[in-house]
Amino acid sequence: MSTVRFAALKGGSVSAPPDTTTRRPRTTRPRRDELLTIAARVFASKGIASATVRDIATEAGILSGSLYHHFTSKEEMVREVLTKAGSGEAAAYRQIFYSSPNADEALRRSTRFAVNWVAEDPDVARIFRNDAQYISETPALAESEERRQSNRVVWMEIIEAGIAQGHFRPDLDVDLAVRAMWDTILGSIRWFPPRDNADPDVVGDQLADLFLGGVRSPKNSRQRLK
Repeated sequence: MSTVRFAALKGGSVSAPPDTTTRRPRTTRPRRDELLTIAARVFASKGIASATVRDIATEAGILSGSLYHHFTSKEEMVREVLTKAGSGEAAAYRQIFYSSPNADEALRRSTRFAVNWVAEDPDVARIFRNDAQYISETPALAESEERRQSNRVVWMEIIEAGIAQGHFRPDLDVDLAVRAMWDTILGSIRWFPPRDNADPDVVGDQLADLFLGGVRSPKNSRQRLK
């Protein structure tokens, strides 16, 4: 079957989170970013539900009350941590999808992009991996959950395109395949600092080989072996 060329991406902008900061004085952005980095580390290690404002304040070396001069609540901190790391991802995956010559290449590029994101933001990756249910069930984090689901939808479209092209197995459970891929990608945090020092591009390509080997149709796999 001939390869499918996708139309150029239109739009893809991600709406900004609602402004919840107008009632409190704010410090400079660098200090706020520093506190969010600390919060992400605490949420990743303790879990969102178990982490407290006191835990974050202690890690930052300030009093708990002082943290409320910067943020209105723990939920605001969680939302900003997830927004800071995840904004624009769905648009990036869709750009990859539409600019790739076929679904095989789109899946490879998307996997490499995702693994690089994990390497750059391991704490946020750990939060999404361990606290997916908390995020999905917390109204204050609805926008973060919507972005997460938007990413999943693009990946599902890539797999569906591969099936339509005859490259991927027609009997695939698309949702299950994408969930399994993302569980593996989020689990790759163990190969990057501070635990290890693997090259994200190398890891991304190896995972892509693994994913493609599992989803390719038998006919397509035989052709590649010749």
